Amino acid sequence: MKFPIQLNSGARMALSAVQTLRKFFSRLGKASETRIKAIVDNFKRADPNVVIPPSLIEETDEYYAVKNFVEKLPPNLSPPQYFNLVIVLLQKLGRGEEAMDRHGLYTFKYIAVTKGKYYDVFPVILLTGSTRSYYKGFNFHWERAPQYVESVYRTYNFSRIQSKFYRIKPHELEYFLQIPTFLPIFIPE
Repeated sequence: MKFPIQLNSGARMALSAVQTLRKFFSRLGKASETRIKAIVDNFKRADPNVVIPPSLIEETDEYYAVKNFVEKLPPNLSPPQYFNLVIVLLQKLGRGEEAMDRHGLYTFKYIAVTKGKYYDVFPVILLTGSTRSYYKGFNFHWERAPQYVESVYRTYNFSRIQSKFYRIKPHELEYFLQIPTFLPIFIPE
């Protein structure tokens, strides 16, 4: 396989869609962050001594959990080590799932066997569909290196998934993509 691969028109459209989705989720996250900050500020302005309701504190803590996690990441770890840290965080947040919902954002461990292709061991995907044997979706990691794959739209064989699925909330995508879990592997023919 020659590298870099020239993307065909379908692959360029898929890459463009991933870039647009990432921008959309980023804006959604910033809008949600602004909303939460405004609610807390309104409570404080109304009465500086007011006790903020515990449910709002919990919502705020969970909302910022991934952002705070990214800001405190230790440097110089390997992608598997970062992925393990991500899993610990997402398990604490109750995000481990046995199956994925269509249009959800997820990360998981995947070990492919298809020869002559690159695959991502720890994809971050937007699930677009499934069959009895496969999940399909956009892998946001390939946005950084589209020249190594035919398309950022990928198919994942159920039997090759090596972990639970870990849900990522849309406002967290921007932060998740800052965690260096991207691990492209080439399987020679």
